[in-house]
Amino acid sequence: MIFVASVILDSPASPRLDSGLDRTQTPGFLKRASQVPGHPSRGNCGLARGSAPGPRHRAEARRSSPLVVLSRSDGRSGSESVSSAKPDLGGGRFCEVDAIKGVGIGLVVLIHSLRTTWDPGITSAEIWLGYVTRFAVPGFFAASGYLYATNRPISRQVIGRRLLRVFVPYLVASAAAQIFFLVSSIPSPERPLWRVILLASSFGAYYFVLMLALFIALSPGLARMGRRAVGFLLIPLLLVQVLIETGIVPPVNFFWHLRNPFLWAAYFVLGWWVRLHREAIVSALCAQRARWV
Repeated sequence: MIFVASVILDSPASPRLDSGLDRTQTPGFLKRASQVPGHPSRGNCGLARGSAPGPRHRAEARRSSPLVVLSRSDGRSGSESVSSAKPDLGGGRFCEVDAIKGVGIGLVVLIHSLRTTWDPGITSAEIWLGYVTRFAVPGFFAASGYLYATNRPISRQVIGRRLLRVFVPYLVASAAAQIFFLVSSIPSPERPLWRVILLASSFGAYYFVLMLALFIALSPGLARMGRRAVGFLLIPLLLVQVLIETGIVPPVNFFWHLRNPFLWAAYFVLGWWVRLHREAIVSALCAQRARWV
C-alpha cells in the first residue's frame, strides 16, 4: 500500500483550476477574512502591515500569486492578479501535501507493525497508537482529492492515465503477494483469484487502491459541479461518515467496512473543496496570523 500510495500521490503536474472562479462563490467567512484592512494577501504573510515589499518578497509573491489571463466579454484578454484566480500549478509542488504524504507513509508503516485489535496479546499502548494514527489513510484520500481537483471537464484520456498509474503498481504488488503466498506457509485468500484482484484483497491494505480508483472514476462528476455544489455535497458525506464511524449505521463485517465508499468519500471531497477554495483559505489564515503577531 505504501508503494502504491507514494506513486499515486507523487505527481507534481496537478490539474489547473479554471480561472473563471470568482469571489462571489467564496464562502462568506473566508471572504470577510480576506478583506481585513492591511491584510497581507495571496499568502505573503511575512510582510508587516503597511510595509513595502522588497525584491525578494515581490519575487515570492509572483511565484505564489500568478498572473492569470481572464476572458472578457469584449473578446480581449487582460492579465490581473486576483485572490480567486487559479493557483500556479505548472510543474510545482505543494509542500503541505508532501508533508501529509510523508507523515502518512510513516504512520502506515507504524500502524501495520502493531498487532490487530482482535489479537489477545495487544497492549493498551498499541490500542492508543492505533487511535491517534488513524488520520494516515484519510490524509492520503484528502491529498488525492486536493491534487485531482479542478472545475474544468476531465477527459477520458486523463482518467485513463490516472487509472493506469494506479493499476500498474497495484497489479505488480498483487502478483508479488500471490508469489509470497506460494513460497510461504501463510495461506492465501480463499476466494477465486479474479475476485481477489477485483476486490483488492491480496493484502488487507490494498482496499485503498480500490477506493481511490472509484474516486478517480467519479472525479469527472465533481469537476462539473461548481464550488458551492461541492460544498453542499461535502456536508451529507461528512454526516454519513459520522454515522458509520459511531456505529449508528449498522456495522458490516470488517472486509466490507474498509471497502465502503462512504467511509472515505468525505475525505476525498474535502481535499477537493479545499483546493477550490485555496486562495480564500490562505487569505483567512494570513488574516488570523496578522492578528496574532
